[in-house]
Amino acid sequence: TEKNSDNLLIHHSRNTEKKQWAETQVLTISGVARVFVTKRQLLAALGDFPKAWRLLLEHIEKLSLASTAEVSLAALKSFHEMVVTGEDTPGDVDSTKWNAAWKSWVSIGKKSTVINIEALKSTTDPVLPSQAFVTALAHIFPLLFTHIKAEFEEEDLESLTSVVLSLIHVPVITDSELGYILAGNDDSLLPLHQSVIKCISVIESHALTAKQSLLPGVFRLYEKLCSLVHTLPLGSELCQVKGLYPNKFVLTGERMLLAMGRLYEKTYNLQVVVDKNVMLDIVNCVRIPMKKKYSCARQSSWRIAKEVFLSVISTALCGEGEESAEKKASAKVWNVVSDALDSFLFSEFKPPQDRTPEELKEDELIDCDIIEFLKEKVLLQPSLFPHEFLLSIMVILNKGSIHSASQTKNSDLNQNIDSYLTIREDFARICFETLLQFSLLENDDEQMNGNHDLMSISNLSLKGEDEKITNKLAVTSLLYRFKEVLKKYVADEQLHHPVPLPAQRVSEMAFVLKAIATLISSLKKTPTEVDRRTWVQLFDLYPELVAATASRAPSVAASLKQALLQYGDLLQPPSAPN
Repeated sequence: TEKNSDNLLIHHSRNTEKKQWAETQVLTISGVARVFVTKRQLLAALGDFPKAWRLLLEHIEKLSLASTAEVSLAALKSFHEMVVTGEDTPGDVDSTKWNAAWKSWVSIGKKSTVINIEALKSTTDPVLPSQAFVTALAHIFPLLFTHIKAEFEEEDLESLTSVVLSLIHVPVITDSELGYILAGNDDSLLPLHQSVIKCISVIESHALTAKQSLLPGVFRLYEKLCSLVHTLPLGSELCQVKGLYPNKFVLTGERMLLAMGRLYEKTYNLQVVVDKNVMLDIVNCVRIPMKKKYSCARQSSWRIAKEVFLSVISTALCGEGEESAEKKASAKVWNVVSDALDSFLFSEFKPPQDRTPEELKEDELIDCDIIEFLKEKVLLQPSLFPHEFLLSIMVILNKGSIHSASQTKNSDLNQNIDSYLTIREDFARICFETLLQFSLLENDDEQMNGNHDLMSISNLSLKGEDEKITNKLAVTSLLYRFKEVLKKYVADEQLHHPVPLPAQRVSEMAFVLKAIATLISSLKKTPTEVDRRTWVQLFDLYPELVAATASRAPSVAASLKQALLQYGDLLQPPSAPN
């Protein structure tokens, strides 16, 4: 109370009719629900108990949609209490009461989250479900599921998916709930997101142990939540709570990516997963953050997406036996895989300016690991894959092996400027060495011993048919790459004379010339295994090699001599023995 002159001011939280009615509703619904909880055995013996149960659910549903937050939360609290107390003796009452409770839960979830974003933008006093409300609703489902799981079907999972996504997309546009939603540290999930993950986990466990037909639906739910790493929920632009969008939502999307990958590892060989082509859906899902790469809100997103991507491919190839990867996954899957690899390794988004050289080096090592993965899982067993997929891998290796692919058009080759230093030398080298490794038809110890910087191929264990497939594609791609490097080097050296080209370009040229000598030596060992088109490509290199004799770099001259000497036996195509 406060006394001012002769006036006495009295404040009371229930000083209006509206507030008093709200309090009456809260007390009434809480009291009735408590009666149902404490006297449920006695009420169950009455003949009209199912009718009374449905009537109570109707009142809970109606009050949960009230505009007063206090009333709506009280309704959910009563709903929660009814579900929890029924957990001790499941099945003691007709299961229809739990089906009615499930339908009421879905109805509350759908009706309470109908939001007009355009209307929110034009009003100064928006009416929205609070985060406490949507979190409480999500928290009820795992408890309710124990009573309905026996009859839970794919249609019910679709309803759950619809409600979960609606809850996630409820916008937070005021800071009135700041203390509730940001109580944890930077790496903690919002209470709502934690409850949603709990909802999915109980469905996943049930699908793994009792009803595998639910698995495709669980994967679809994961995929939709994974989109949070690159797509903000509706109404996020209206939020004024710093750090909530996109950080907390991206963090949830990353958790979903990892959960989806783990679930696929457990279920990849189940028939329902194979029939629904889940692998294709997962690859389509993860390739988006992989493609966005440096433009992702969190730099951890594309790294996690890459890990899930490689895990899914590796898992799909496990234990294939006599069954080829082409049979296990349609050709469309491998088209998407190659597209994802290309867009990730040669991203259209450049690294942020504040990224340190050490971080860029770590990123390059990730790219190199992918090439090693392709070498081990794909190129060493090419007969398992469609021809078009193998060809796309060779194109990727060819593109990656060219140092100049990372240059800008306006780069000055006379200087070791910062933009040139960003070229991924190790990545280019491993791509080139991989092409060379799979283009050699047999070990040439004498030639390889003279070029210690070329990769040893003594560890290859390809079968005859696999070797032919891989060699033909690699040689064609390698010769095309040789010609590009030779022409560009000669042209750039003439253009910038008398200033020498950077040491990186000179080293690359010398490496290419040594590789040409090694490749020709290998091809001459088994001329009958080489088709005429390959010989023609090899002959087309000769004019470019002659043009390179004008180079003044000593290392280039020494390597060029080795390459030209190999042409001594190729004055005409070798004929097959009789």
